[in-house]
Amino acid sequence: MHMKLRTCTSILFQFFLCFLLLTAMQSCVKNEDFQYDKVTVTTWDPDVAVPLVHSDLSIYDIIGRTDSGSISIDDSNRVTLVYKGNIYSVFGYEFLPLVNQTTGQVIQLTSVDSTQLAVNGTFSKSATSTFPFTVANSESLDSVTLSLGTLIVSINSMIPYSGRLNVSIPGALKNGIPFSKDVDFSSGSGLPILAIDSADLAGYHVNLNPSGTPNTVSIVYTPTFTFNGSNVQPAVNKPFSVQSNFTNLNVRQAFGNFGQRPLNISVDSSKIGVFTNQINGNLFFDDPSVKFIISNSYGMPIDAHINSLFAIFNNGSTIGITGYPDPIPISVPLAIGQTVETSFELNQSNSNEKTVINQQPRYVSYNVTANTNVPPGSYNFLEDSSRFKVDVEVTLPLKGYTQAFALQDTTPFTLENIEQVQSAIFRINVINGFPASAMTQVYFTDSTYAVIDSMLANPSDLIVESGELGSDGKIIAPVHKRKDEPFNRSRLENIFNAKYLIIRSVVDTKDSPTTHVQIYSNYKIDVRIGVRAQLSFQSN
Repeated sequence: MHMKLRTCTSILFQFFLCFLLLTAMQSCVKNEDFQYDKVTVTTWDPDVAVPLVHSDLSIYDIIGRTDSGSISIDDSNRVTLVYKGNIYSVFGYEFLPLVNQTTGQVIQLTSVDSTQLAVNGTFSKSATSTFPFTVANSESLDSVTLSLGTLIVSINSMIPYSGRLNVSIPGALKNGIPFSKDVDFSSGSGLPILAIDSADLAGYHVNLNPSGTPNTVSIVYTPTFTFNGSNVQPAVNKPFSVQSNFTNLNVRQAFGNFGQRPLNISVDSSKIGVFTNQINGNLFFDDPSVKFIISNSYGMPIDAHINSLFAIFNNGSTIGITGYPDPIPISVPLAIGQTVETSFELNQSNSNEKTVINQQPRYVSYNVTANTNVPPGSYNFLEDSSRFKVDVEVTLPLKGYTQAFALQDTTPFTLENIEQVQSAIFRINVINGFPASAMTQVYFTDSTYAVIDSMLANPSDLIVESGELGSDGKIIAPVHKRKDEPFNRSRLENIFNAKYLIIRSVVDTKDSPTTHVQIYSNYKIDVRIGVRAQLSFQSN
């Protein structure tokens, strides 16, 4: 909550030191402005004053720059910081992958068949192949509708007559019409007849339980042979072989029993970013909570349990969070296309989570297991877009207090040496409309993190006091602070040689810990920074 003032201050220091010192001064002193070959005196010392920063920062600006949480604002402008994490998520097409299928059939002509072919000029003979529809995870499927799929039909025939093969799947309907595909084949002077063709299966609803046996498909092959005049070729007992390959199958809808199996939910955690850079002190929230949201559009019962829920601290130690239900409540939709949501919340009235959160953990970690169709025997359904997911939200309403809450951050730093700058004075004006004070120091370090200088000779000179609170606990008047910080050439050289910045702040809310303050979205902190630089140019 109250790291925001520290964040604001540290960002501004980084901003004007890393960027504005370089770009603002160089933008005022350009080569085209000074023609050095025409300077007739040995040294010219201009005095340059430049405004560098004017920022009017709200809670959006302050949190949004440094924190992974999202900001929620209620109708009264009260601010809540929310950290979200996804424990598990699986779509229907992921949960129920369809396996490629291969089946085949061999048809032979008898002597009677051959005679009828010669007499009538054509002859048709049908054969039905019923084959098991292979599944990935022991599902018992009654029907599927395909979003994608291709049927590849291959013919290898030793019967020396041309013709046409009809492939039909009576149980596969699209717009009420059964699937049917014709494949032409031609004789080849005594050589095997080869033919291949394909068909799009997208949109077909396939009955996989035509006679009370799930995972079953029936396909009908009907070759029609054409007699080639008076040249009678031997055709009896010669094989006409067909192979059907169902490939690239994706489910759009499925019905049946999807079986019992575990959902692969890995151990995971949600980072509590507001505590990331804390090194000391207290940050206390009045009403934190941990909420689990379960969304389910599978027509399938799911039995889920939290095996462990705990907080992880900076030193690696953990504390368990109690109060969660067992099992996790998961509702099941009544019809395909519906989504039902259930949730439960751990708060100070039913759990120890407030005590745990106010010990400033870095992560909230969870270990969840889940199994489908417990108890067994249900009838299931899903769509490719069906989704089962479990999300967690750690909610921190920004009401409470900080007391000597010390934070530290380190960032890489480079600044080009500007030879013309001999000295500079930075003027910092802060108008603080937040109910917290902050003392910030910025250290310049070398590549080994050894401190070579600091931004403020006396950081207590830039303690930004809290705005004034009214009887209703809201800011009624901001507080103004101004500070001039001189940098001579020696201190500037230290800045030029620095490789890292260490930003350290101590934040206290107004009258902590007696008074608990609320952060509102309309609170502002106004920062204006300018520099007065003494430049020196040497003539040639």
